[in-house]
Amino acid sequence: EEAAAIWSKLEQQQHSLIDLLKESPKDPDSNFQVMQIVRDLSIPLTNRENLLIRSLEEKRTYNVHNARVQGETEIQVTPELMQLLHTDSFCCIPLYTRQKNIGVLLVDNFITRHPVLFEDMEFLKNLANQASYAIDNARLHGELERQVYALGEANTQLKDQQEALIEAERLGTIGKMAATVAHEIRNPLSTFGGFAHSLLTDFQDNPSVCEDLQIIVEEVSRLEHIVRELLDYARYAKPVKEEQDVNRIVEQLVQGFRKDERFHNHQIDLQLYPNLAKVCIDENQIKQVLINLFLNAAQAMADGGLIRVQTSSQNGMAMIRVIDTGCGIPDELKGKDSSR
Repeated sequence: EEAAAIWSKLEQQQHSLIDLLKESPKDPDSNFQVMQIVRDLSIPLTNRENLLIRSLEEKRTYNVHNARVQGETEIQVTPELMQLLHTDSFCCIPLYTRQKNIGVLLVDNFITRHPVLFEDMEFLKNLANQASYAIDNARLHGELERQVYALGEANTQLKDQQEALIEAERLGTIGKMAATVAHEIRNPLSTFGGFAHSLLTDFQDNPSVCEDLQIIVEEVSRLEHIVRELLDYARYAKPVKEEQDVNRIVEQLVQGFRKDERFHNHQIDLQLYPNLAKVCIDENQIKQVLINLFLNAAQAMADGGLIRVQTSSQNGMAMIRVIDTGCGIPDELKGKDSSR
């Protein structure tokens, strides 16, 4: 009745196929009986007594009329299946390919109650055969698309890994160059340190000169330590941590920077937290970090500016903050410190 009403309505409207497709609802009406049948038709594949499952497993077409399987005397149609389909006359044709069982095409003449003829069966078999391969081709196409997508993802990962390898090779080359440079400057550094120690002895009576020479001695010692690290950079060296006065370290560096020609047009503001507790740190590493921050600040403020260094205490930790009035790190360079 529903089908007859739908076809009668469509005949009166005289719409084209394009019009019908445009006007058709995206979600079928849940009140249609056929949709209810589809929702209720759930049969386990293990239920081999069910005619639909039997048709699929045996790859045989069955024609049922008045609850009897045509041409078969031993095969019965269960009342549960007829109750689900709301009819006792139907035809089931298996959908399959050589490699895969797909499903069952279920056809009935619920409106006319006419039996399915031999000619109809042959037509339905041909239709089922074409539908089976069309469905399987669609499945294969979907699998192919997924594989193409997976290959694309793998290719992207491969490119990323290749770029990472190139970057690692580049950094390795830079490391070798740095080691070569470090080896070349090691001896001059030792000479500078020796002269500074000698001058420190000669100018013991001049505190101002001794203070400057002491800074030179300490900085040469720090540079020698960096050179040793560069020469041994392939080996992991653990930090040498000792209790240190952070204020002393910061103040010594600031004094050196104030006399450094590179900071002649920069104002350096030092704000030390009074009675800052000593902390366990590697003095050389902390100095290197602060030197890098000061040099970056000077480069960012080529025309001069303010560099403020603050120490503080927070939750039992010593804090060092370096603030400048420069432009900051460009976005494209953020996260690329390892390559700079």
